[in-house]
Amino acid sequence: MKAITNTKIRKLKGGWKVAEEGDDSEYVQELKVELCIQGNKKDGYHLVMMPEGCFAADYHYFSKQEAKDDAAEIFGVPVDGWSND
Repeated sequence: MKAITNTKIRKLKGGWKVAEEGDDSEYVQELKVELCIQGNKKDGYHLVMMPEGCFAADYHYFSKQEAKDDAAEIFGVPVDGWSND
């Protein structure tokens, strides 16, 4: 499953994180973020996050729904914002 969104990202030395609300420092940029959910019921699922120009990162979940819920909370991806590409 894949989704694309725009999110404020704070670039760090050697990494990145989603910018906190109100963080308007010079290190914050709104970037295109590609999201992908990979995995299976046996091993769990990974929400892979790939902001434009940054390294990929991921979180592990026990269910696909947990990954989708976090993507909605963190990145604002709606339920129908996922494709099966």
